[in-house]
Amino acid sequence: MDLMENKTGLPEMMKHCTRGCRWCPFMPLVFGIVMLLIGYFLDVGTVRVLGLILSGVVIVMGLFCFTMMRSMFRR
Repeated sequence: MDLMENKTGLPEMMKHCTRGCRWCPFMPLVFGIVMLLIGYFLDVGTVRVLGLILSGVVIVMGLFCFTMMRSMFRR
């Protein structure tokens, strides 16, 4: 089993992925705090537009992460 893992390079890929994603758990926390502050201090119409923009940014980030993961697994 150890020989098979070394052939595929799985340990190196896992080290690379975990090194790049160590700050990922903080992103929802930061977005949550920002959304809470925006909702408290701004007008309803402004919050609606900013919510649409921020949700679009989250969707684009998710698509970007998906394509990056696919490119990592193709190597």
